Amino acid sequence: MPSTPGAPHRPWRSHLHRALGRPTGALARPLDGSRSRALLLTVLGLAPALLLGGAVTVHELADAAHRARTATAHRHHLEAVLLTPAGHPPPAGHADTAVFTAEATWTYPPGQPHSGPVTVAASAATGSTARLWVDDNGDPAAAPPTTAGLAAEAVALGLFTFGGLAALLALALHTRLHALDRRADRAWQRAWASYEPLWSSRGRGPSGSPGLDQRP
Repeated sequence: MPSTPGAPHRPWRSHLHRALGRPTGALARPLDGSRSRALLLTVLGLAPALLLGGAVTVHELADAAHRARTATAHRHHLEAVLLTPAGHPPPAGHADTAVFTAEATWTYPPGQPHSGPVTVAASAATGSTARLWVDDNGDPAAAPPTTAGLAAEAVALGLFTFGGLAALLALALHTRLHALDRRADRAWQRAWASYEPLWSSRGRGPSGSPGLDQRP
C-alpha cells in the first residue's frame, strides 16, 4: 500500500517485512531479505550485550564495595610528629609539582613506635604534625580506595564490555553486508551478460532473428 504524503517513513518496519520474507516492493530481491535479517539480528544482539555489560557492572560494584570495606578495615589514619622540617625545596618554577618530605615518628599499634619519611607541606616545621595512613603493622600504606572511585571503575568495565561486544557485532554486520554486496554484484554481472546483447540488439541478424550483428 503506497504511503500517503506526509506519512512517516518507517525503515525498520520495511526491514522487518523483508526479513520475514514479505517483500515491500516489486523490485525487492532475496538478497534484500538477507540484508534486513543481518541488520535485525545485529540490533537484537545488542540486547544481550547490554545485559552482559550491566551484569558485569553489578558484579564489579559488589566486589568494589567489599574491597573498599576490607581495605578500610586494615588502614588507619593517624598523626605523625615531624622530627625535621620539610626538606629539599623545589627547583625554581616547579613549586606546584614538588613533593616535600620530612622525617617523622608515630605510634601504631599502641606501644609500637615507628619512624620514617612522610609527605608534608612546604611550610612544615619540626614538631608539627602530618596525617598519614598505616597498615595493621604500623607501616606507611596507601589510602584505602574510595567507594566512588571503585564504582567508577566498575561502570567503566561494564561499558567496556558492552562496547567490545557491540564492536564485534558491528564487525560481523559489516562482514555479512560486504559478502551480500559481492553476491549482488556477481548476480548483476551475470544478468547483464545475459541481457546486454538483447538490450543493445547485438547478436541479431537483419531479420531480427538471432545471429551475427550485420551492422557496419
